[in-house]
Amino acid sequence: MTQKMRKEKDLLGEMLIPENVYWGINTQRTLELFKISGKTFP
Repeated sequence: MTQKMRKEKDLLGEMLIPENVYWGINTQRTLELFKISGKTFP
């Protein structure tokens, strides 16, 4: 099963973003550039 994607554009270019998320291109770039572990503080 393939995930549906949407294309968004900003000054840095275009990116494909999953269709089922509420965030935009800036958040998507951040998620790809800054890997977040998912670990939380106790």
